[in-house]
Amino acid sequence: MLLVSQLYGCGDPLPEQRKLSHFDRIKAAGELRVLVRDKRFASSRPASGTAGFERDLLHGFASHLGVRLRFIPANARPVTERLLRGEADFAAMPSRSVAGEVLPTGGPPPFAGVTPVGGWVGALAGGLKGMARNSAQKFNPRMAFAEYSPRRVHTLKWAFPENAGVRGPRALAWMFAEPEGDHLAMMAEHFLRDMCERKGLDPLLDRHFGHNEGADPALDRNLRESYGRQLGKYRRTFVEAAARHGLDWRLLAAVAFQESRWDGHAVSAEGVRGMMMLTGATARELGVDRNNPGQSIHGGARYLKAVWSRLPEEIAEPDRTWFALSAYNLGPGRVETARRLAKKLGRDPNKWAEVKKTLPLVGAGRSGGRFRHPSARGKLTVQYVNRVRHYYDLLVRLSEKKRSGPSGRG
Repeated sequence: MLLVSQLYGCGDPLPEQRKLSHFDRIKAAGELRVLVRDKRFASSRPASGTAGFERDLLHGFASHLGVRLRFIPANARPVTERLLRGEADFAAMPSRSVAGEVLPTGGPPPFAGVTPVGGWVGALAGGLKGMARNSAQKFNPRMAFAEYSPRRVHTLKWAFPENAGVRGPRALAWMFAEPEGDHLAMMAEHFLRDMCERKGLDPLLDRHFGHNEGADPALDRNLRESYGRQLGKYRRTFVEAAARHGLDWRLLAAVAFQESRWDGHAVSAEGVRGMMMLTGATARELGVDRNNPGQSIHGGARYLKAVWSRLPEEIAEPDRTWFALSAYNLGPGRVETARRLAKKLGRDPNKWAEVKKTLPLVGAGRSGGRFRHPSARGKLTVQYVNRVRHYYDLLVRLSEKKRSGPSGRG
């Protein structure tokens, strides 16, 4: 304990302590200190989108090193200065605070030897002495590497193009001071390479960006406009039904918005009706009047929880909820068929990011042993889950914004 306190004390390290490398000091202290500007990084609430993706990635990196993660809020002092003074092990910053610009997502980036291929462009420090360039060919095609080294700080930059599910060009950066941070930057490169080779990035990408595919701005505006007026009439019922069945009321409300736009008297061409669009058979099984908005909400909550409970135990959250949403829309039997097909095709049947690729193949036509005509119904279910997840994120933001307003009430 004395050694650790001395390592991270205010004074200069003793001569014998200087012998420890930067990485050894991190291991000895048992924590990785990261400078951050975005308050959502250090928040106990789940973060979505770019902040959520990078926060999960940072936690994964700390776990990879076998240490805990500690976020340090950045203040007015320049980040590079704080890194060079050893006040943190590295920094996670928006790109604008690093170089004053956001990486372009179209056309050749300003780094030699980098060609954007798909969703991501990364730039790793020149201090890696070519490791980034040499490993680029082995890396996931979503990423490429180049050298970038401003002001004695090595930078791993991430660009988020719109086709990755991010609205508007954004970029983030991991910054390492040289020469102390060289080994840590190299460990970050190894970690990211391993994440890509083992497809560890795919679940994170799906969790934070996958559901933004096909988002409809017009429906987003409709939800925002209806949040206080239309939802307000049923909000208490959503809260009560969700609490009774162990659900988040905002998820239940998101399902209802996708199903009926919060119209308790909606009717579809297939004959399903009501707030939660229950079939006649399901409503009779649940013992509810689907034409009654309150009963429909309680019935929908009960049915969603039932399909969630029937899923195999090995499916963990948040994938378990996405599977439950697909079963609510398509039926548990077809979802289980998609899981078996995913396993047969070498995919993980317990990950939504993998199974959603096989859902369109359930009931698909075959020719010569290959799938030739994907099922439109399966595609619609994937879109259904994406939209519910997207509406859920919007409702979380709206409810949190209202809670943090002047009145303090949610």
